[in-house]
Amino acid sequence: FNGREWSRGIAIDTDSSEPFIVSDYSGGIHLAWSKEGSGQIFYNAKFQSGWSRPTNISQSTNKCYVPSITAVGSLLLFTWTEDRAEHSDIISRHVVIAK
Repeated sequence: FNGREWSRGIAIDTDSSEPFIVSDYSGGIHLAWSKEGSGQIFYNAKFQSGWSRPTNISQSTNKCYVPSITAVGSLLLFTWTEDRAEHSDIISRHVVIAK
C-alpha cells in the first residue's frame, strides 16, 4: 500500500464470514474465518511467499463461529464459539509459529 492506491482484491475463500486478522512478530499475517455451510473455523497465513492452504482448525461436528486470534511472540492463540447440545462453549487452541 503506497498511501494512494489500494491493491486489487483477491478471494481468500468463498462462502465465508466473520474474518479475523492479526500480524505476528515477524510480519506474517494470520487469518481465521467461519465457513458457511460447514460451520467450521478455518485458518491460513500470508508470508513473503504468499498465502498458505486453508486449514480447518475447529475440526468439530458442532457449529463453530466468531473466531479470533491473538499473537504473542511466536504463539498464536485461537478462540471461537462452538454450539454444543444444550449450550455454547468458548474453545481455544494454540500453535507456535516456526521461526
